[in-house]
Amino acid sequence: MTPPKVLRLVVIILWILSTLLMPSGAAFPADSVEGLAQPYFFNLPGWEVANLWDLLRNHVAQSAGNTQLIEQPDLDFVKEYFRMGQEIRSLQTRIRQFSASNPGETQQIGQLEAQVETVKHGMKYKETKVKAIIRRQIGKVLSTEGILPLPPISFAFDTPPQILVISPRERIALEKPLLLKPGLSLEQAAKLEQQIESLATSPVRVWGVSALVEELGGLALYPSLIPETSTIDHALPTVAHEWVHHYLFFHPLGQKYGTSNNMTTINETVADIAGDEIGERVLKDYGIRLEKGPRKKSSGFDFNLEMRQTRLQVDELLAKGQVKEAENFMEERRQFFAKEGYYLRRLNQAYFAFHGSYADTPASISPVAGWLRTIRSKSSSLGDFLRTVSRISSYEELESLAVR
Repeated sequence: MTPPKVLRLVVIILWILSTLLMPSGAAFPADSVEGLAQPYFFNLPGWEVANLWDLLRNHVAQSAGNTQLIEQPDLDFVKEYFRMGQEIRSLQTRIRQFSASNPGETQQIGQLEAQVETVKHGMKYKETKVKAIIRRQIGKVLSTEGILPLPPISFAFDTPPQILVISPRERIALEKPLLLKPGLSLEQAAKLEQQIESLATSPVRVWGVSALVEELGGLALYPSLIPETSTIDHALPTVAHEWVHHYLFFHPLGQKYGTSNNMTTINETVADIAGDEIGERVLKDYGIRLEKGPRKKSSGFDFNLEMRQTRLQVDELLAKGQVKEAENFMEERRQFFAKEGYYLRRLNQAYFAFHGSYADTPASISPVAGWLRTIRSKSSSLGDFLRTVSRISSYEELESLAVR
């Protein structure tokens, strides 16, 4: 085995061990956040073991920096795979609509469900080749940038877990994010949120907590977990985004992930910027232009602007100690967004704590996105940008680097 392959194997083994040796199955007090959420915990070690064989089979022998040209039949093959995913989403929408308007009817629903399974089977048949093509496409971009793809690009299409987000009510701060198994019903999510918010207050959190069970658009496990019915313009930047987290894991910036809200925000925003740029370059081969987030509607309603104004007003109210007023205002705004066609199940402190971790979203008021984009504009290449920011180990370092 050649030295690059040995190094790739060592990286894979270390990553797997770091995941599987994480504490799991511990007993928590019944009246704690963990105790209430424990019945719904995502089985992380189990998921890793289930994906271990595919990981080793497809990546240990993969040569670094594969720059093999992607042929048009490959592009068509990937497009067809994601078209099938769109067909599944359409069928699932028809099932929900039919169930709501025809309660008790099973024959038509059964036929639609059988169609879903048929398409899923076809996607599964194509999946291995699709992943290989995408790995080569992203690897080609990284090679062009002088970035060695370590750890190897690795991802799996599956249903992502959900995430339980906690924030103090009196301020917006991300606390205790916990992975929950996928598929929780709205009733289960609402009940868990209510139970957590009913926990006794403490000297640290005088007003108690705000909770939110939210969907994930991807997860940087190893292999990373990408939603199985993603659209192509979401999947490719997401694969790249999650790989950037893998890359940062072996550098000071990634090792600071989760040590503070600021360091989490920096990590996520770097992954957003680099992941989007990589994804955009791959999507160009498909004739697809990358667009992110809710757009301005033809009616003139600007979700990004309205959400940013909402966040600023909430922060102002919380800074004055007007917690209940802030929560009433967020509920009013949630209803306002719904009337404009943007349904948010809950809009609370936990929502802003989670979505505010991504500094280039309207839910954030952090200057991090601007600083990082300044650094990117000064960088000679994407590879130069990644190598520069990967060495950052504090919020102050980032600010200094951006303004100098």
